[in-house]
Amino acid sequence: MSTMVDPDEAAKNKDWWMDERYAIYDLSPNSATAVPAHDEKLELATAREYYTVQGYAYSGGGRRITRVQISLDQGKSWRFGNIEYAEDKYRAFEDKQLFGGRLDMDWRETCFCWCFWKLSILVEELKEAKDIVVRAMDESMNIQPRDMYWSVLGMMNNPWFRVVIHNENGVLRFEHPTQPALMPGGWMERVKKAGGNLTNGYWGDRIEGEQADAVEVEAPKEIKMTKDDLKNEVTIDEFRSHNNAESPWFVVNGEVYDGKQFLDGHPGGAQSIISAAGLDSTDEFMAIRKSQVRHSLHVTNSKQTVRRPKQ
Repeated sequence: MSTMVDPDEAAKNKDWWMDERYAIYDLSPNSATAVPAHDEKLELATAREYYTVQGYAYSGGGRRITRVQISLDQGKSWRFGNIEYAEDKYRAFEDKQLFGGRLDMDWRETCFCWCFWKLSILVEELKEAKDIVVRAMDESMNIQPRDMYWSVLGMMNNPWFRVVIHNENGVLRFEHPTQPALMPGGWMERVKKAGGNLTNGYWGDRIEGEQADAVEVEAPKEIKMTKDDLKNEVTIDEFRSHNNAESPWFVVNGEVYDGKQFLDGHPGGAQSIISAAGLDSTDEFMAIRKSQVRHSLHVTNSKQTVRRPKQ
């Protein structure tokens, strides 16, 4: 007897994340488009005859990507991208020496780096297309699926990478599916807000007889990460002295946090905190963290004010 587990339940029950059945070892084939970039604009009046679309692809388990295909008609026809395996440049390097060390890649048949692909396309073709979709296949004949299919943990989702093309008064504007980290934007977010079904096989475009999904929009919540009643002052030298595993302090948006008590249970492992000790980690932290941090230390520009957690 099997039990259906949806991503919401998996998110609430941490035991699913420790279940060996859902451990991720080998990644599935995946590809993405880097050029054109999200919100990039191409003026048709001044554009060259060809535009070079570029991106990258990868497959896990040491499997080599054998083909990358690009379509301008949503998969009705495909054309092959030109693939460059950057790691191959080092496999047979002269004298097996590189940067003062011995290179031992020549005997390996496995691939462990992204490959890069590109394809020059007539601008007139881009002008008539609704989107650019990309898929990759590896040497085991594994290929990216057309549609999204979520796993129990909501990970390893690898459908075709689709860039929407908007023709706006003689200017082509390109729209990626999503934006990195917490940045807003992308056609998936736009479709979802409009009540479209992203899993209907048409990238959320309304099909005949389909009703719009009910959309619940939550007001953004401001998370306060400091405590107003903590006013202790320290010098910058004291902060910098906490750059070790025993007492790892780090800065986020001018605030200093003591990460010691989070070393054991941190999802990214203790090393991710220890590596940030004594440093300003604002960019990295804001890119991946949404949850509230309850214990903090505060630092100002010249004199440092420390806010310690209550005992």
